[in-house]
Amino acid sequence: MIVATLFFGFGAALYAMGWFLIPDVRSGQILAEDLIEGQWDWNCLGCFLFMAVAVLIPGAGWVCIALAALVLWLIAQSGVRQQEGYGFGYHGGQSTAPPNNPNGPNNPNNLAPNPSMQPSATMPPYVSQPVSQSVPYVSQPVPQAGQRPYNPTSGSAAMPVDGIPAGKYAMPNPVAAAAPRSSTRRKPAGPVVVLSVLGLSFISFAAVMAVIWEYDMDVSGIVRVGTIWISAVCVVMGLIVIVLGFKGRRAGGLIPLGLMAGACAMCMIIASGTYAIRHYDATHTNISYTDITLSSAGGHASVDAYGMNQVQVNDQFYADSSQRTFDKLVRGVWFSGDDYDSSQAVLDLSDWESSHAPHKLELSNGNTSISNCPAGTITISAVQAQVHIILPDGCSYGIGSAWRGYTYSNSMGGKYAVIYDTVDLIGFSDTDQGYSIDSYDTNYAWMTDDSKMPANGPELLVDIPFSAGARVNMIYISDWEGSTYMQFRNNFDTTNGYTEDSGKAE
Repeated sequence: MIVATLFFGFGAALYAMGWFLIPDVRSGQILAEDLIEGQWDWNCLGCFLFMAVAVLIPGAGWVCIALAALVLWLIAQSGVRQQEGYGFGYHGGQSTAPPNNPNGPNNPNNLAPNPSMQPSATMPPYVSQPVSQSVPYVSQPVPQAGQRPYNPTSGSAAMPVDGIPAGKYAMPNPVAAAAPRSSTRRKPAGPVVVLSVLGLSFISFAAVMAVIWEYDMDVSGIVRVGTIWISAVCVVMGLIVIVLGFKGRRAGGLIPLGLMAGACAMCMIIASGTYAIRHYDATHTNISYTDITLSSAGGHASVDAYGMNQVQVNDQFYADSSQRTFDKLVRGVWFSGDDYDSSQAVLDLSDWESSHAPHKLELSNGNTSISNCPAGTITISAVQAQVHIILPDGCSYGIGSAWRGYTYSNSMGGKYAVIYDTVDLIGFSDTDQGYSIDSYDTNYAWMTDDSKMPANGPELLVDIPFSAGARVNMIYISDWEGSTYMQFRNNFDTTNGYTEDSGKAE
């Protein structure tokens, strides 16, 4: 049920409609009929909640609800066919007619006297009146003088059939209706318990949301707190069901609440498990990455460390466009911050032309041009930080890799998103789809004209193997409003007096 519910709400819709329309096997009660007649049953609340789950779950929506209605109709039609003795699932029934046994008592030729079948003192004698051979032989009792005539319809005696007297030798009547069996159902949990659990769940959820808002948690914190909350809800509901069982009550209306809590718990387990697996894979597979910590707690000031031309003041990191820095970026850099809004790394590649010779660039239309843009694939991973990559105006770029594909977005990731292999994995990404280039000159024609795109794709590719609560921004120097690498370095040296490597090893 939980697995089907996760597939676009099909299972929830089928369960809700079946619960609402199919008769109860014990009482024959149909919730839809009772509701139409004005009789409210608290089980209807469970039906409505499951249907709401089916509507709210992202996916095919009403298409899956219509499909669930069709499946329920087919199931009902199959049941009707089986009751009528045909259709899928029918295996034939046992005949209630007596077997035609030539040696049995139904054969009129076998009328030999049987001592066990002689009239007794307590049984009135009877005279056999044979009929034609085509009709089974039936014995009629003859009353004695002073005895009340035999009434075959009375409940005090049964008429002998086929030579077998009434009593313990009488054959059972196959068409006699079975006496209805009475079943005593336990009392349900009751509306007070159900509504109390529902209300406490909502209150606790509101408290969790308040904590997330107060501490401004990113996606990793939300997943962690959400998993703990839904686990606690499931444990509390389980304990309540156990207490009800000891008191001789059914779970009743708690069943739909428990199923929804279980579905939410399954979603959170999948989310937290996926995050843990991908984070472990990224941190243990890419061990060659340069790990840079961006922390506002202090103790992370450095100049030209990590094998790069860079300057760092706690949670602010700036690097230049030298070949030394670019080589490190190609091998991969992992930025670990402690706050999405304040921890930032600026990779200033805008001055590429001053440290690199121009190169020839073949375009898709067959023409060749001279380019002073960064070329290659750099690898960036980040957690709880923002990484800004500043490019010379007009340079082509893509976020992704040549073998996995790429996009021309301005950014990838966000505070409430987990990115794995440049694909949104969990949460909501702040991805922007390209720049608005109305005011840009012909240097940006590659964005709209495929013939102006480099023949081998964008010159610079930014691969993002993993990011959680972090974002990578692509921006041109003319649009950048912050400090450049040289501006930050000059201010850093003047303010703090650092002019050489502070000693943090590569």
